[in-house]
Amino acid sequence: MVRTLAPRAPMTITSPLDGRVIGSVPMCAAEDVAHAVGVARAAQAAWAALPVRERVKPFRRFNDVLLDRRFDIADLIQLENGKVRANALEDVFDTCINTRFYSYHGPSLLRPRRKAGAVPLLTSSTVYPKPFGVVGLIEAWNYPFNLPMQDAIAALIAGNTVVIKVSELTPFSALFGLQLLRECGLPDDVLQIVTGDGRVAGAALIDHVDTVMFTGSTATGRKIAAHCAERLIPCSLELGGKNPVILLDDADVAKALDVLVDSTLASAGQMCVSFERLFIHDTIYDAVRDGLAKRYESLPMGVRCGAWDDEMSVLTSANQLAHVQRHIEDAVAKGARVITGGSARPDIAPYAFEPTLLENVTPDMAVYDGESFGPVVSLYRFNDVEDAIRRANASLYGLNAAVFGRDVKRAHEVASRIQCGTVTVNEGHKAAWASVRAPQGGWKQSGYGRRHGAEGILKFTQSQSISVQRFMVYARGERMSVRMFDRIYATLMRVLPWLPGLR
Repeated sequence: MVRTLAPRAPMTITSPLDGRVIGSVPMCAAEDVAHAVGVARAAQAAWAALPVRERVKPFRRFNDVLLDRRFDIADLIQLENGKVRANALEDVFDTCINTRFYSYHGPSLLRPRRKAGAVPLLTSSTVYPKPFGVVGLIEAWNYPFNLPMQDAIAALIAGNTVVIKVSELTPFSALFGLQLLRECGLPDDVLQIVTGDGRVAGAALIDHVDTVMFTGSTATGRKIAAHCAERLIPCSLELGGKNPVILLDDADVAKALDVLVDSTLASAGQMCVSFERLFIHDTIYDAVRDGLAKRYESLPMGVRCGAWDDEMSVLTSANQLAHVQRHIEDAVAKGARVITGGSARPDIAPYAFEPTLLENVTPDMAVYDGESFGPVVSLYRFNDVEDAIRRANASLYGLNAAVFGRDVKRAHEVASRIQCGTVTVNEGHKAAWASVRAPQGGWKQSGYGRRHGAEGILKFTQSQSISVQRFMVYARGERMSVRMFDRIYATLMRVLPWLPGLR
């Protein structure tokens, strides 16, 4: 399903569950990527010419196929990513949520919008969302099915064709998704996948497409933004996070613990929206710390493909394991205390790592504001909520956050002051992530652009405004003196603000 112009060296893919080889994909060269974009470009005009109600049909079928084949998809996600069964199924179900939303609401989100013209009755303006052409998606390995599928579906419904550069760690989930989409009637050429080294295939993709969507680290996002800027093409970036939680003095500790175990350890903490910083009111600090440590220590480790009762995913790669270890080693060397965890478990899986809680973390430590992207959580006490808000906001990142408190009005007010693109109250990441009608994305160095909602599909379009003038023309013409022109338009400028809808 990956097209190359000539035989390419295979890239071997191993499973993080046991280190065994599970397959290989081609190491695409730059010319292979250029060819894939060319194929997509040749198919784009015919695809965009279809009415939106026709373009959505394969995706409505795809939604049903996802549910029918969810166990097959989950098996593949587990095998190449290392998620436990529950986390792998969440990857599938979130794809269903997005597919359903855009396939049923896409036609209304993409319809032309009438706008008030310059002069009532004389001028009409209509805004049309037009596709860019070919969209390039550079996707991450942590949600290897959901991220490429949901982004591709939104871009395709908007009338673009798409080329996806999948992660070199987890290519098979997206390739299976492509196979299923074609079985649902998606034309072969409108969606292409390329595989290989990101420095080659990813860079080549940016060289040829019309807009880019990237999911990954902030460091790589900067490079992609610079590359897009050289070509003056737009890009949307979902980058890293160092996501905070504030537990107010009236937080329901038992309920908060249930949420926090899930929202700190799902997918072994390898989520951009995972929580890594907990600011806990002094009156409940000990209860939260001890309760969380007990829950962490009781989690059975190990992932078996197809097993329903595993609870702790493993890290996906040797690089990610090394990164997490460096964060903890640096913190301990500088005085942090490991409450629980802190060690790799190669006896369980090549990249298994214990759920880890830290306290006494200080700003000179890499873990303080550096994204661990693993099962590592730092705990901080506070007495004054203003101090907690200030510390939560004292980050380079601004992706996701949560506030816990029984007084929902108060918790909501605190949430409104957190400098993050999404904030939940008395829930973890899922309430915001699954609310597909609302946009999701980052502030500060967590990126720009949005997934979900109207913004999540309109970012794959560029607006065209067509204005029609009746009777009067704005050009002065031969018959109108400058003085008459001035009197007419000065009068209009004074009157229009008083007319409903024209201010």
